[in-house]
Order: sequence, then structure tokens, then C-alpha cells
Amino acid sequence: MSTRKLKLTVIHNLPHGGAKVLFDSNMRYLKGKFNVKVIHEPSPEKGLIKYLFHAMVYLPVFYKNILSNNKCDAYLAYHSWITKSPLFFQYANSPVIYICHEGMREYYDKQLINTFDAKDWVMNILKYPIKILDMINVKRTNIIITNSKYSKTVIDNYYLSNSRVIYPCVDIQGKKHGNSNSEDINLVSTGGIYKHKKVNFLVEVAKELQNILHKKIILNLIYSDFDHNYLKTIKKLGEKYFIKIALHNNISDEKKYDIMSKSDVYLNAAINEPFGLSVIEAYKFGMKIIARSDGGGYIEVIDREMVNLLSCLEASVWAKEIINMMNRVSVVADNEKLGTEKSMNRSLYLEIMKEITHARN
Repeated sequence: MSTRKLKLTVIHNLPHGGAKVLFDSNMRYLKGKFNVKVIHEPSPEKGLIKYLFHAMVYLPVFYKNILSNNKCDAYLAYHSWITKSPLFFQYANSPVIYICHEGMREYYDKQLINTFDAKDWVMNILKYPIKILDMINVKRTNIIITNSKYSKTVIDNYYLSNSRVIYPCVDIQGKKHGNSNSEDINLVSTGGIYKHKKVNFLVEVAKELQNILHKKIILNLIYSDFDHNYLKTIKKLGEKYFIKIALHNNISDEKKYDIMSKSDVYLNAAINEPFGLSVIEAYKFGMKIIARSDGGGYIEVIDREMVNLLSCLEASVWAKEIINMMNRVSVVADNEKLGTEKSMNRSLYLEIMKEITHARN
């Protein structure tokens, strides 16, 4: 006699990137445990006024209507790029488990705020009511799950919460980092092309390296999401410094790993990464890595002897460290220590079941 599968409603509006990679992994696992219903939050039309109306008026009404007759044993919420937390928690009639990697960083991350231009400041002022809605919404969650001790500290201070940590994992099956046979120096970085990712700094590093070695430097950027204006800035910077920037947008994993295999060093200069799944992927792949030492949950799980962590943003320092890294022998990461996608997903499953059991008692 078969038992009824518990019903899990999943709600999100995630962009591409590490969070979406983890979401897809979670869904593959959880669909074998629950009767899963996925609701993809609708996005607004282009335009600031339409965005604000959509976030503050349309979405609360949308969730109130769609969830009024929704019956499930639990809700699993992921980020919304529009409002950070999906604004449905007050309408949920079952426990809400919120996968939260960060708050609205534009209101608390000083390093990010220091990159703002006039347009960013205006947006922050106009979006402030959304910040308040997000804060109120998160107070109504049953549990927040985040991705590192670093993120837990930031999120708990921001939301005055007590989140739990499940470290993200990504499986690299049968992939090993090969040797670059090119006479050129190939650098690679993966992730979105946005100001807080400091891609412009990576171009500066490539220029400095080219000046030292007098060799052709190729900066490979593998990405899915990007800011159109910032991408134009990166292209112009490459032309100015005579650096070849190879752009790889929305490519397959096979192509991505091929580019990484042909690259000499992996770089990540992002500001206060909540976790940095792309760094872990490069680490498990066996790449030589230089990354920021501030922020980033990856710092908590990697072997620091295998990764060069730098606190400064000085192009000359990074260029010299790249040369040092290229002369070192690559070491394969201890994947067992880093865990697996299965262990990560099982931990999430157990947290969901714990909340369902608690709600029934």
C-alpha cells in the first residue's frame, strides 16, 4: 500500500547564476521525495514605474489570489530578483522555509554602496518601500536556510533572525583540469558581469600582467547574466588596454569546462560574495585560483594552501601572484571534504520534514 507524497509548493524568481544552479539541483532531488508544485513569480515589464508598481502592488495581490486555495504541507521559497524575498509569506497556510543567500545588499554592504553612481542612489531611495516589505515578509518565515557562517552572520544581523547553514555543493564528475599548451596566458572568471563582481579590475590585472610578461593575455569571461552598460564598459576597457576579452555567454557545461581546462589561472574579485559557488566549482575542477579573502563562504570549506586569497585590490599585486601561481603544481581538491549535491539536498529535505512535523504537533 503506497503512502501519499507530501505536497511541497516552491516559489522563486531567480536569475541565472550560482543560486539557480543550486535550485535546479534541489528540484531534481526533492521531486523524488515530494509532490512538488513550482510557481515562477511573474516579472515586470521594463520601466522604473512599472517595476515599482509590480513589486509593491501587483505581487502582493497576485500571491493573495493564487495561494488562497493552494493546499500543501510546506512552502519552499527562493530569492526573487524583484523583492529579494517573494512577498507571499503572510498568505501561506503551511510552514515557509526560505532559502536566503543575502539580504538587500544595496542597503547594508558598504563596499557595494561605495560603487554606486547617481542613478544607483536614486534607485535605492525609490526602492526603499520594497526594503521595508521584504523585512516584514521575512519575519513571517518559519526558518531561514543560508549557505555559510559568513552569510549567517550577515543575514541574522540584517533580519534579526536565527538562520541555519547548509553549505552548497556542486558535483564535478569526471572533469579534471588539463594543461594549457598555448603560448598566450589564459585567465578565466565565471559569474555575472556586474559592477559588484569587479570585472573591470580583472581587466586591469590582465593589463598589468601583459606589461610584466610581454605576452598576449586572454581574459575569458563565462557568464549568463549581465548589465548591458557595464558590459560595454568592460569591452571598451579591453580595447583601451589591448587586452583580448573572450566573452562566453550562456554556454554548455562541456564548453565551460573546455575553456577552464585551457586556462592558466581562475580569478574571482567579486565584492563580499555570499558564498561563491563558481570558486568551489573551479576548486573541485583542479584550477589554480586567486580570489578575494573578504566575504565568500568558499573560504570556510577550501584548503587555503591551494587557493591564493587576497584582501587587496591592487592590479600589480594580483598580476605578480598570477605569475607565482602559474609556477606552482596544481593539486586536486579533496572532494569528500567539500560534500556532494546529494548530501546537500538531503540536508535540505530533512529541514523541510522537520518543519512539517513541528507544524503538525
